[in-house]
Amino acid sequence: AVADETASLFHWDAHFVAIKEPGHEEMAIISNYDTIDGKRKSFYKPDFRLMLSEPARPVMDGQTVLINRPVEEGDKPMNRIGDVSRPSASLMFGPVRSGREIVGVISFQSYTPNRYSEQDTAQLLRVGDVVAPAIRRAYAEQELRQSESRLRALLDALPDLMFRVSRDGIFLDYKSSSLDLYAPPRVFLGKTIADMFPPDIAAESMQLIHKAIDAGKVQYHEYSLPSEDGRRHFEGRIVRSGTDEATIIVREITDRIRAVERQNKLEVKVQQAQKLESLGVLTGGIAHDFNNLLVGILGNAGLALMDLPADSPVRPLLDAIETTAIRASELTRQMLAYSGRGKFVVQPLNLSQLVREMVQLLEFAISKNAALRLEFGSDLPPIDADATQIRQVVMNLITNASDALGDLGGVITIRTGSLHASKSDVEVALASEGLSEGDYVFVEVADTGCGMDKATVARIFDPFYTTKFAGRGLGLAATLGIIRGHRGGITVESEPGRGAKFRVLFPCASGKDGPETPRAQERQVTWKGSGRILVVDDDETVRNVATRILKSKGFEVTVARDGREGLDIYDKTPEDFRLVLLDMTMPGMSGEEVFRELKGRNSRLPILLSSGYAEQDVTGKLKDIHPEAFIQKPYRADQLTATVKSLLS
Repeated sequence: AVADETASLFHWDAHFVAIKEPGHEEMAIISNYDTIDGKRKSFYKPDFRLMLSEPARPVMDGQTVLINRPVEEGDKPMNRIGDVSRPSASLMFGPVRSGREIVGVISFQSYTPNRYSEQDTAQLLRVGDVVAPAIRRAYAEQELRQSESRLRALLDALPDLMFRVSRDGIFLDYKSSSLDLYAPPRVFLGKTIADMFPPDIAAESMQLIHKAIDAGKVQYHEYSLPSEDGRRHFEGRIVRSGTDEATIIVREITDRIRAVERQNKLEVKVQQAQKLESLGVLTGGIAHDFNNLLVGILGNAGLALMDLPADSPVRPLLDAIETTAIRASELTRQMLAYSGRGKFVVQPLNLSQLVREMVQLLEFAISKNAALRLEFGSDLPPIDADATQIRQVVMNLITNASDALGDLGGVITIRTGSLHASKSDVEVALASEGLSEGDYVFVEVADTGCGMDKATVARIFDPFYTTKFAGRGLGLAATLGIIRGHRGGITVESEPGRGAKFRVLFPCASGKDGPETPRAQERQVTWKGSGRILVVDDDETVRNVATRILKSKGFEVTVARDGREGLDIYDKTPEDFRLVLLDMTMPGMSGEEVFRELKGRNSRLPILLSSGYAEQDVTGKLKDIHPEAFIQKPYRADQLTATVKSLLS
């Protein structure tokens, strides 16, 4: 514009405007023209810079400079800015002022000698004053465009979706992003919040919009919307952006909410595991001590039965004592199961076949108003499990389902099958420590009963917890312990009024037969042995009973109260001992340590391990050395006799 308006005023052949820039000695060229072949042409480039020559420098002090000079062959142009073929003969320079500050230089040049006079420089000074505001305005507009561009780039980089809405909740404008609610943002324009959202969310949003506009404070709004994979969660921030309008910034927080939910579930599982661990230690310890007491009852009863004639009137009483003690040992098995140490007679099992064999018993266990529906999976892979314990799990779940139906009746469904459990499937299961993604066999018990709320579901596996008038002991707590003992997991789904579904997962068998405990043998009455046996046990009752049983079969017996004493006794006369009966759970030096010390002294020494815990838990600690034999407490006299006979043979 400056070039066009001054062309007729100064009849220039070349022209430029240069502006000072902070931090630069050279000035930036913002307008540059020259005349080529009689035509004015712009030579402006964004990176043009100018350093004034010595004759023109007074202009930076606010003076105008006029230079008329003869042009000779070979002269170079002053302040050459473009591809000029010849130097200028008449030049004038004037300051560009903003108030009192010199902000730049304006220059007109002519190839005709003596084109400009002092009168022209006076006009140039006024032109410079007119140019300054235009330059400031142009720079301001440029800065505004750059600022808008930066803001737009920043907004485009944000994942948030922005809406501008009126006080009445009408969508006026939006800033798009990769986030979509349930429709493209353009669909919202011209519609109201009530048109686009459920009534409860719309009402709360309108209330917050009015607060933001009236109070001028940011309002926060969290809400969720249904989606194909559950619900999507959003966070809205509402800010006043005008007298009667607000801007809503929407961000999806579904991943954050789900992460918090996963964290909460993990914390619940950790708390549950800690609770089970502490209670498991308690029940396991009680069961162990109780088994030692039962050894005394069963052992002494067995010894008495061996000495009594077949027609003795006392025999039925001793038989009753033995039967009662065996039933008590079943209780300790339940306690061990709860402690997670309940794998007893492990063998490959077909879960469908096992449950099918229980059907008649299950029908007697449920309410008369309940209907039993069976859905058995075919060709299930086997699981390594104790059949008695798995039956206990199924029976407990069926009893629980029947109680949930009450007098109204309903349907109980038992389903078996196989599945590939993902990592997320395993994570939601209780008692799933050590479980990983893989193939599992499941048994599922579902009912159409009263259902449970979340608070009840959180407590159903607590010992002695019940919603019934009278409790039934360990119940589901023992079920959970058995599942833990089999390295399985259990999931629970229930809502009030919508029944409940329990699914128990068992890992598929490794393909090898599980170890078995010695089978109960017929009473060994006539067999006799010989030699010396070392009995190492910290419980006096067990030592006494084991001593009587072994002496009754012809053995000499030496006893030790702990592991250290047992090693000292053995080291004095190692050649005297044919066998060692060793308790695995002792204070101080454990049975495992004694076992390794004895094997280190004599690898061929027969050692019979004994414990109130299951064989798998005991032998699992001896990964590199397999013991010759194991007998679980409580044991009868005939069982100990048969095991010793087998080991010495």
